[in-house]
Amino acid sequence: MEKPKQKTIAVCTLTCSYGGDFEMIKGICLEARKRGFAVLVFDAPENYASKHADKIGCGIFKLIDYGNIDGVIISQRVMYSHHSETEIVEQCEKHSIPVVSLNFPDKKIPSVCFDDNYSFEKMVDHLIEKHGCKKLRLMSGPKGNGYSITRENAFKASLEKHGLEFNPKEIMYGDFWRIPALQRMDEFFASGAELPDAFVCANDAMSIAVCEKLFEKGLRIPEDVIVTGFDGLELADYHIPKISTVRCDNEYAGREAVKIMASLFAGEKVEQLRVLEPEMQFRESCGCQKVDILNANNYAYLSERDIGHQKYLNYIQQEIATFSASLNSLYELKKIFLKKMPFSNTAWIMLNHKFMNMEKDFKFLQRKPFDDYMDTFLCIQEGNVLDFPLIRRQQYLPNLQESFDKGYTNIIFMPFIFGEEFLGYLAVPFEDDSLELSRYERFAQNLSQSLASVKTREKLEYLLVRDQLTGVFNRRGFYSQIERFVFLKLKNKKKCNLIIYSVDMDFLKEINDTYGHNDGDFAIKVLADAISISAGKNSVTARFGGDEFVCAAIESGDCEQAITKYKEKFQKYLDDVNAASGKPYKVSASIGAQSALITEDLSIENIIAKADKLMYTEKSGKKRSKFR
Repeated sequence: MEKPKQKTIAVCTLTCSYGGDFEMIKGICLEARKRGFAVLVFDAPENYASKHADKIGCGIFKLIDYGNIDGVIISQRVMYSHHSETEIVEQCEKHSIPVVSLNFPDKKIPSVCFDDNYSFEKMVDHLIEKHGCKKLRLMSGPKGNGYSITRENAFKASLEKHGLEFNPKEIMYGDFWRIPALQRMDEFFASGAELPDAFVCANDAMSIAVCEKLFEKGLRIPEDVIVTGFDGLELADYHIPKISTVRCDNEYAGREAVKIMASLFAGEKVEQLRVLEPEMQFRESCGCQKVDILNANNYAYLSERDIGHQKYLNYIQQEIATFSASLNSLYELKKIFLKKMPFSNTAWIMLNHKFMNMEKDFKFLQRKPFDDYMDTFLCIQEGNVLDFPLIRRQQYLPNLQESFDKGYTNIIFMPFIFGEEFLGYLAVPFEDDSLELSRYERFAQNLSQSLASVKTREKLEYLLVRDQLTGVFNRRGFYSQIERFVFLKLKNKKKCNLIIYSVDMDFLKEINDTYGHNDGDFAIKVLADAISISAGKNSVTARFGGDEFVCAAIESGDCEQAITKYKEKFQKYLDDVNAASGKPYKVSASIGAQSALITEDLSIENIIAKADKLMYTEKSGKKRSKFR
C-alpha cells in the first residue's frame, strides 16, 4: 500500500461511544483535522475485550499496519485493562513511530492524564469540610481494578486526614456499571446497616443507580443522604438532582494528545507526563445548589432521543434477522444490508477472504485474526455502490486515500465477531455524534450474527453438494449444477454442445499400497485440480467416488478441437505437478470424452455412459504392472 499523503494517526480504544472515551476521540479528531492529519480509530467491543482481551476483542488492533501510519494514541481503558498495549508499543518502537497514551501514566511513552487521585480526594474533603459528613460509604469499581484502587486510596486518605475511621468492609463494589451498583444497594438495605451521611461513588453511572435505589426507599437527596459521582457524564448534568461530580475535560485531553503527537512528528522534545486538573462540580446532589426542576425537560428530551434511536436499531435488526433467516448466500444478504443499513451515505463492509470463499473453516487465529486479503463485500460512497477487487489487508479500505481527499479523514473500524471468530470489519466515517457512533457499534455487533447465520447455511449447503477431500462437487451437486447449466442454455435458445469427460486415475491402488493413503489422497486432489482447471469456467467437475471423476463443459465451437485442447491442458498440468512434487510416483489418468447437442430430450446419463466406455478402453490399453 502506498503511504497516505497526510500524517495518519491510529487510535486504539474500547467501545468509544461511551462517555469520556467519545469526548477524547472527538478532541483527537478536531485537533487532527485542524492540523491536516487523518485519524483511523480501531474500536474493540468491550463486551468481548473484557472476557477475551487480546485473543478476541482487542484483535481489531492487529489490523493496524505500522508501516503505513505515522503515530498511535492509546485510550485509557486499553492501557489499564489489557495486555494489548504492550504489543502496540513494541510495534511502534520497532517501526520508529511515536505513541501517546491518554489518561494512563506510562514511564515509556508520553502521556496525557487527569489527576484523579487529587480530585477524588478533594470531593471527599468537600463533603467532610463543607457539609459536615462523618460517616461515608464508597461505591467503588471492580475489586483490584486500577481505577478502583486509585479512588479507594483517595477516599481513605481524606478520611484519615480528617481523623475519621476507615472501614474496608464498608466499601461497596459496583463494577462501574448500573446493574451491579443496584445489586450492592439492595444488599446494603437488606443488611439493615445504618444510612451513611453520603454515598461517594467512583463514577457517575453508579451514582445515578444509587439515587435510583434511594428514591425507591422514599429517601430524599440531599436532605436525607448525599450522593456524589465522578466523570462528569452528560446524564449526571440532567439528572434530578444534578449529580455533584468531577468533570474531566476529555475533549481537551484528546486535543492535547494530538498536540504532543505533532511535536513528536516535528522531532521536538515533549514532557513525559502532561497532567490536567479536573473541574470540581459541586451541585444539587450534595446540597450546594438548589434543585432545578426545569432541567427535567432537557433530560426528558435526551431520554426520548436515546429510546427512539434504540427502538429504531431494534426494528432494523429484527428486519435484517427476519430477511436473512431464509437466505443461503452472502450475496443475497448484501441486498438486505443496502436497504436496511442505518448509515450516512458512506460505509465499507470488509470480510475475510477465506470467510467469503470458504477455502477453509473460518477459525480464529490468535496472531492473525484478519486474512492477508480482504473482500470488499459492500462499499457505499456518497450514496453510490462501488465494486472493488480483493485488497491486501494493509490497505484497510480499497479507496482510503481517495476518501481522505474527499474529506473523510476520520474513519472508525469495528470488527465483526461471532463466538471466537473474526469475520471482518465495518468502517464508517464519523463526526461528533456519540449516538451515531453507538448506532454503528451496535449495528456491527448485530451484523456479525446475520453474517455468521447466512454463512453457516451456505456452508451446510456447500457440504451437501461438495466432496470434502477435493472441494469439487459430489454426485448430487453435479446433477444439480448441470441441470441448471442445461436449463439456461435451453432458455436462451442458444445452440450449444455438452461435453462429458469421464476421468479415472491410473494406479491409485498401487500408490495407496506402496506409499500410504495420505499419498493416495494427494494424488486424488491433484487429479481433481487438473480436471477442473483444464475445463475452465463453463464447466462442472465432480467426484463420483474413489478415483472416478466426471466433468461437464458447455461448448459452442468445434467439440473435437475442444476435447483435444482439454486433454493437452490436462496432461500439461499433471506433467508440471509431477515434475515439481518430488514424489516417487507420477499422477496419471485415463480420459473418455463424449459430446452431444443440448436439446429438450438430452440424456446426461447416456452421455456419461458413452464417455465411461471410452475411458475404460483407454485404461485397458495401459500396462498396469508399472506405475513409477
